[in-house]
Amino acid sequence: LTALAPFANILFLGSSLSFMMVYVWARRTENVRMSFLGLFTFTAPYLPWVLLAVSFLLGNSAVVDLLGIAVGHIFYFFDDVFYKMRGVKVLKTPKLLHHMFDPNTDVNVRAA
Repeated sequence: LTALAPFANILFLGSSLSFMMVYVWARRTENVRMSFLGLFTFTAPYLPWVLLAVSFLLGNSAVVDLLGIAVGHIFYFFDDVFYKMRGVKVLKTPKLLHHMFDPNTDVNVRAA
């Protein structure tokens, strides 16, 4: 997202990040049925597109939301689809983060 922001002239990427997370969640939970304001029902993969349409109808720019959907699609493809096809994990969590946050990591700590 940060690499694409200057080309789209976007200063704040919070909306794009939230659309990315919504897209990934929606693709991973395909069978969840949802309702928008009680007017119509749809399944979870259509949620980002429904939110995009509502945002567009309210007069907001679609570029920010489409950027989040595009990055979410790339992430979903490499993290889920490509992994199932080839068995290769392209996107990996850095070992530093595993070391910092994984409670099962073997850490040599001396008691004072």
